[in-house]
Amino acid sequence: MNRVPPVEKLATKSPRLLSLNVARPRLIVYKGQTINTGIFKQPVAGPVSLRTLNLDGDRQADLTVHGHGVLKSAPRGYPVDHPRIDLLRFKGLTAWRQWPVEGWLETPAAKDRVISFFRTALPLCSWLTDHVGR
Repeated sequence: MNRVPPVEKLATKSPRLLSLNVARPRLIVYKGQTINTGIFKQPVAGPVSLRTLNLDGDRQADLTVHGHGVLKSAPRGYPVDHPRIDLLRFKGLTAWRQWPVEGWLETPAAKDRVISFFRTALPLCSWLTDHVGR
């Protein structure tokens, strides 16, 4: 039987990064429903840049960002290969999270989920404020 070492022994070991995994969300069919998920992460070989919202090559499926009014080219001052060029080309952005209509929507749990969404969207709002302006 494998035993978990005591906390004291765990605390004395230096942490090691064994694998860094990323994925972009994709649509899958699960229990008859099509869902968007980023769960199928794959290991990355070599350095990966850490961005405000995530690692390069990694995206969240829970947060939907919809752009509108697309520019024909990169905004002035931004290179065409900017890591966020797909978002920077939009004239406006909307972030949302859609939940299925279920009983929990009429309970106090709804407030917790909405607040959780606001917390998830906060880095996007902060990045836009810092880098694009109001």
